[in-house]
Amino acid sequence: GQPDAEKLAEEIVSRGLNVRQVEAIARHEARGRKKHHANGRKARGSTEKDIDTLALEKRLSDALGLAVNIAHRGDGGVLSLRYRNVEQLDDIVRKLDRNH
Repeated sequence: GQPDAEKLAEEIVSRGLNVRQVEAIARHEARGRKKHHANGRKARGSTEKDIDTLALEKRLSDALGLAVNIAHRGDGGVLSLRYRNVEQLDDIVRKLDRNH
């Protein structure tokens, strides 16, 4: 269901991507298409994430059971975790504090 399926297939094979990484790419591509204007240009402020960032978001999301967003900004960036209730926030704190 991807617009450029051949290019995606080549990338999957060349990088040896797993199913989860491919799913993350497909979701990202779908979101990117929604952000484009009717004239085919990208909407203001939308940025494309690379495969490694998408895979890391998926890995962290699976490990934490939460929505994860990584936004690179220069040499640093922002890591966002979305929780739905205080119990989920408590779980995050416990997981992060486990090694101390």
